[in-house]
Amino acid sequence: MTADLREALADHLDRVVAPTGDLSSVMRSGRRIRTRRRAIVAGAVAAVLVVGGFATTQLMGSPKAGSNDGQVATDPALAQGLRAYADPGRVMHYGDRSADISDLEWLDTDAAATANGVVYYDAGRPMLLGLDGTTKVLYDGEVEDRPDFHPTAKADPTSAQVAVAVWTEGAPRLLVVDTATGARSISLACAGCDPFVIEAFDDGVVFYRTSFGTVAQEASEPGSVNFAGPETRIADVRNGVVLYDGQPPAQQRPVGDRTYRFVPGAIDSQLTHDGQHVLAWSSTLAATFDAPPLQLSVTEQDGARQWTIDTDGSILVASSGGAGARFHDCDVVTGACERIGELEMTGGDPLFLGNDM
Repeated sequence: MTADLREALADHLDRVVAPTGDLSSVMRSGRRIRTRRRAIVAGAVAAVLVVGGFATTQLMGSPKAGSNDGQVATDPALAQGLRAYADPGRVMHYGDRSADISDLEWLDTDAAATANGVVYYDAGRPMLLGLDGTTKVLYDGEVEDRPDFHPTAKADPTSAQVAVAVWTEGAPRLLVVDTATGARSISLACAGCDPFVIEAFDDGVVFYRTSFGTVAQEASEPGSVNFAGPETRIADVRNGVVLYDGQPPAQQRPVGDRTYRFVPGAIDSQLTHDGQHVLAWSSTLAATFDAPPLQLSVTEQDGARQWTIDTDGSILVASSGGAGARFHDCDVVTGACERIGELEMTGGDPLFLGNDM
């Protein structure tokens, strides 16, 4: 390097102004990385140990572990996500297993895929179908099976926790349960909250909607924040981004040390785990900031017709293929898709957990 070039570089670097740091974003990203690693490790442990805090059950309507392979999910399956997909009313594949779901309903709206298995409702009671094929009760108290009560279930991708709700003692009760240990960090009654719907769960914050609007509740704190009014519907929350439908909140409030950026979108859309793209009935994902869209390699021209985001943040796509459906797992950085399975569909459209997109 010549003396003239060194002097020119030094002069240029001296004039560069470092960007202002975003401490909240850095802390949030750090929590997301650390807790995601913990979730993977915890899931691997849960697959081989009998974990305290759960009640194992064979309630009527519980799925029956499939006999197609009889294998317990392994570490590689966890690293690739749960990869759950189903033929409605017939069979579901998840991890390295299959399960008979002929007795289960509402899997495409009220269920949730987690790193430790499938969370679903059985007669109003939240359950976990684990990676080892056993079914566990997430709440063993009295519950009322109300046909009109569909609170949904939402998993936090930064931890092993899931948010569910039960109707008990005349009111909905919000529960945050660790799917690896069964420990509850929240058991909160919401008197007068009807309707009650869990809209999102991310970075330790549960967002639930009542007739009065959306409340943000930290899983580790007793307090809550009135996050949005009844004119606003929260579609998803990921990594500091709020995807909403309707009116933007008149006052955008922080939750603890978290601040949020609001992006309009359809109510049945999803955010990628980094909050940078919106999945909305297409293999082309619009960016939530000034950037090109993410294009998946399996497109509508290839028969793509159903989409969801997996537990590891990748995108699952179902495409038509002959008399059945082909399922793919797509990378959120490159858009490249890998075929992971195929089903002859007998029960209707391909089913992804917690999402009818």
